[in-house]
Amino acid sequence: MISVQAVDKEATYRVVEREFELYRLNKFCEINTDEPTVTQSYEYRLHSGSTGMINDSTARAGIKNAEIKDRLMHCKRIEAIVSKLHPVERLIIENRYMKEYMKDYQVYNFVFDPPISEKTYRKWRWNAVQRIASALNILQY
Repeated sequence: MISVQAVDKEATYRVVEREFELYRLNKFCEINTDEPTVTQSYEYRLHSGSTGMINDSTARAGIKNAEIKDRLMHCKRIEAIVSKLHPVERLIIENRYMKEYMKDYQVYNFVFDPPISEKTYRKWRWNAVQRIASALNILQY
């Protein structure tokens, strides 16, 4: 069994922050599903040989829609993991990573009423990051 001290904090923070960057990107981007075209459009070609390209609009639309589904599933998975955290940890993670970008000092000075110390904030944040990384299976050793 690996002890808690064996976890590389900096690498784990980087990996979890990357996951939350993807979360914010996927959550706040406009998502449009593609529909396959039924009729083919005329495409003028200067040569009579094969271009080597296959034009399959149904497959292209299916692949894009599957990618969109994967993005939404990633967002739902992150939200489900965060919802299971302790209320203080959830407050830190939601304000620091899931909403608009806030710096650490803004969270522990302005979100908490009364404000908490930086040391306490860092302890709570590390506990939350460690739990999220463990749930996503991305702990770095």
